This record gives sequence, C-alpha cells and structure tokens, in this order.
Amino acid sequence: MKTLSLLACVLFVLAGCESGDSAERDEVIAPPRVATPIMLTMEDSGKTTDLQVGQAVTITLKGNPTTGYEWTTTAFDNDGVLTTLADGVYTPNPNSPGLVGVGGVYVRTYQAAHAGRATLTLVYARSWQTGAPAKTFTATFIVHE
Repeated sequence: MKTLSLLACVLFVLAGCESGDSAERDEVIAPPRVATPIMLTMEDSGKTTDLQVGQAVTITLKGNPTTGYEWTTTAFDNDGVLTTLADGVYTPNPNSPGLVGVGGVYVRTYQAAHAGRATLTLVYARSWQTGAPAKTFTATFIVHE
C-alpha cells in the first residue's frame, strides 16, 4: 500500500511538471503584424483610405518638371496622424541617350503615426501661373489602432 501511495504521488508530481513544461513549450509567440504598404496613383484621387498605425502609404503621380509643372502640396490637414517619409521625390523615366524632356514620377510616402484622420491635396501646376491647376490629387486617410 505504501508503495502504491508513493507511486501515485510521484506520478502526480510528474504530471504537474509535465503540464507546466508542456505549456511553455507549446506557447507560440506570433511575429508582429506588419500591414502591407498601400500604393496610390492618380486613379485613387478623391478616395478614402484606411490605414493601421505603422502602415505606410505611397502616392506615385506622373509628371514632367521640364515643362515647368510640378506636384506640390497645397493642403495637408494632418495633426500628426501621418509622418512624412519622402516628400515629392522625382524620378525620371528611363530614356534613350540624347533624349531630353522625358517625364517621370513624383513619389510621396507617409507612415501612419497614430489613430485619427488626415486629408491631403496636391496640385500639378506651374508656380508662376495663376488659375486652376492642370491636375489635382486629393486623399483622405483614416488611421486605426
């Protein structure tokens, strides 16, 4: 009887240790969730885009500064919701040697810093001309935790 009681105690202790160790071994730590960056173009003008905190959004707009036109920001109601990572970086399209005046793209990249709402307006215009711009791009961003 003594042996049976001792055996039961040992099994009980071992079972308790095993369940504790097993729980630690079976615990899986999920990698941090990183949201896929959002890519916007002129076709997305006027739309509302939902973002998660930490998510990036890139706006790529065609342009040609050799004509005097440039994309510039005319309104950015932001309140720190978005952080600017790249502001109007221009990259010309590949061209044949000796060919000048080829167009390219303007790229702006922002990252969602905290929950809130931001609106952005960009215009494609010549700085010395008055009147309506050649093109306008607008976007609203809703950032969620």
